[in-house]
Amino acid sequence: MEDQGKNAQAATASAPAGRTEDSRRSRRLFALFTLFNTNPEQDHVRCLEFLKALADLSPGEFDRALAETLRNHRSSFAPTPGEIRGYLERSIAESRPVGSLARPDCPKCWGTGYVIVTVDGANYAVRCKCLQRTGAPS
Repeated sequence: MEDQGKNAQAATASAPAGRTEDSRRSRRLFALFTLFNTNPEQDHVRCLEFLKALADLSPGEFDRALAETLRNHRSSFAPTPGEIRGYLERSIAESRPVGSLARPDCPKCWGTGYVIVTVDGANYAVRCKCLQRTGAPS
């Protein structure tokens, strides 16, 4: 029994990195398919198609894409690879810049930390007052 565990660990350790990543991704996709009551006989083929279509995503992007899909997908049908990519892209576009201290709900700067002011016909970007309220130096 103990030897079987060691053999499994050795097989996993000697497997190419891409192969173990594919199996991890496959498990995540099968879990997704289960949520949408897909046809189990066709899930293997569907999984291979999804792996191919999403192969260029890093492991972190893949995980984030599935998390966003689970959070946002409202159809009773399983999402397509294109929809999964769309949820990832939307999540990236809507995420706040790293290190931003601006309030994301600020109606003046919309979370950017800067507002546009016009002085003598010229437009300038100035720091928003919401930055001062968060304790950021002005």
